[in-house]
Amino acid sequence: MALNFWHDTCVLWHPLVPPPGDHVRRKALRALLAGFGLAALTACVDGNPAGPSHTSVAISASPVFTILPTQAELAALDLLRVTLHGAGPAPIVLERKIEASSQAEWAFNLTVEVALARPLSIYLETELIDLEGGAESVEWSGRTSAFQIRATFEPQELRQVDLFRGPLANLGLTSVDFGAAGLALVEGTTSTLRWTLAGDTTGAVMYVRTLDESVASLEERVRVRGQRSGSTKVVVFGGRVADTLDLTVRPINSVSLPPLAQLEATILPQLDYVVSNLFMETFGDAAGASSMRDEMTSLGAALRSRQGQEVIGAFEAAKAVWRSYGKDSRFRRDDGPQLGVIAISLILVANTLQTGLP
Repeated sequence: MALNFWHDTCVLWHPLVPPPGDHVRRKALRALLAGFGLAALTACVDGNPAGPSHTSVAISASPVFTILPTQAELAALDLLRVTLHGAGPAPIVLERKIEASSQAEWAFNLTVEVALARPLSIYLETELIDLEGGAESVEWSGRTSAFQIRATFEPQELRQVDLFRGPLANLGLTSVDFGAAGLALVEGTTSTLRWTLAGDTTGAVMYVRTLDESVASLEERVRVRGQRSGSTKVVVFGGRVADTLDLTVRPINSVSLPPLAQLEATILPQLDYVVSNLFMETFGDAAGASSMRDEMTSLGAALRSRQGQEVIGAFEAAKAVWRSYGKDSRFRRDDGPQLGVIAISLILVANTLQTGLP
């Protein structure tokens, strides 16, 4: 966000001397002030009737993105909010509805009072906000370091406010880490993305993109689905931090299941135990438990048939029910041990298929 400053300042001219041009104004001003003496200088800065003690300094700015937004992300923006800190006991806030998709048309002006006798230290915060549904969602934000403005004829230094993805809380992050170099999926399968944040994480919101959505697409921000065989990268970012993950998607016909005897000795007993022993009336979410039992039964049957495509479909259906079980967090807390056993069963299947975890 480029900043520009200008001001109106108290200037003393002798009535018999015409005002000089800009190129000599500063030199002439020093000479005239010396001629008038200290009394005239004091009258200009101390607030008495002979002249003001403050002057108005205007600040203009326009946004600069650090990451190029998509057209959909630009279209979602509804409000520009700028907050100036340090100019007084309360921040100065400017809000403007965004009616154009071009950031060049988002320029704004703020005017502050600056004492002629001393500079003013301030900083700016800028937020671009989505108002969908009546709730504020800060999609981009930025904060300048503290800088000084003063009443002077000299040009003020141009500054820039970089806009980062997410709310101002994201500026407290110091790193994000996927914790793995890569992820492998089979066409049609999904995996929940996980990462670790460092720094002040309170209120932080992270964003995810795949670099080739024809290979892998996102669902509900944190889950990735393999669409076709190929390779791409997944990027997680927010504030000043980002990390990438290599993603490979294999064709569904590449799934090679172990012999039935091996399945009978490893995975299938675990699935049978889950179906027979864990789905009881003690589950808090009875309807969810019933759906999960049906999907786990279907998954066991698909594994016994050793049909790769059927296994993939049943595996994804079972994962979806497991993720959605107990929308009320109380259900998940009460049924935690049973859900943990089911998760282990799904992880065993994922490892067998060499595809994404639940």
